[in-house]
Amino acid sequence: MPPLDLDDHRKSGLAATLEEAARALAAVRYGAAFRFGLAHVVLNPDNPLATGSFASGLEGDLGTVERTLLALPLVWREAGRHQVVLVSSPSSAPELDLLAEECGYEAAEETTTMLLTDPRQLVEGEPGILVRPLPEDDEPLVGALMARAHDWSTTVGRRLQVVQGHRLDDPRHLAMGAWENGTLAGVATGFLHGATGQVALVAVDKSARRHRLGRALVSGVAATLLQRGARLVWLSTEAGGITERFFAGLGFEPAYDAVVFTQPVD
Repeated sequence: MPPLDLDDHRKSGLAATLEEAARALAAVRYGAAFRFGLAHVVLNPDNPLATGSFASGLEGDLGTVERTLLALPLVWREAGRHQVVLVSSPSSAPELDLLAEECGYEAAEETTTMLLTDPRQLVEGEPGILVRPLPEDDEPLVGALMARAHDWSTTVGRRLQVVQGHRLDDPRHLAMGAWENGTLAGVATGFLHGATGQVALVAVDKSARRHRLGRALVSGVAATLLQRGARLVWLSTEAGGITERFFAGLGFEPAYDAVVFTQPVD
């Protein structure tokens, strides 16, 4: 699907707005969002995923951009994180990709930010699928489910459960569950930040895939965000992959691409 026809100025403003929302989510509950040099940084010691802490929005004098890139590993080291994550998007200087590589960063992933432009493609529900807000009794199952679905370790699952527990205590956050034979088989989460609503995480147990649970879960989260006042619903996914086509089938369109750079902390 071709991207939305946005000029560079609108892409830059959109990326800055959505990255601010992503930092707000990443900071729940014990994370910290701050400026460092020319970077907008969020660090959360509880989140075991590398992307739970990131820097973005490096724009301005190129000499200062370079100095910021060289100093970011010190910030990550002081926070006890082992890998710097840098997001290069339209909110960043056009030369950031080249500067990042010159400073020892490596391109790890290309992502696409997608906007919900046709809510009519969201599904209200499909035969045999039970999707509803996640009840409190099933909240302790989320971390392990996410770890199984994404082939993460049980240790990561336990740490994710802590993060998810913090998020579920925040009124801006929501979670939808899907059940098969009375067992939680899938979950999707969302986050409302001002007028923007993010579809944040989607996980379906491998044994329950191809049962249309993912379609129902994403639709439930996106529709709830709209009902709660979001004027723009968005998500980020791997560029050009099967997940991008999946979300396109639910009314989402690509808006801009970004590159995720990483650098190990010595």
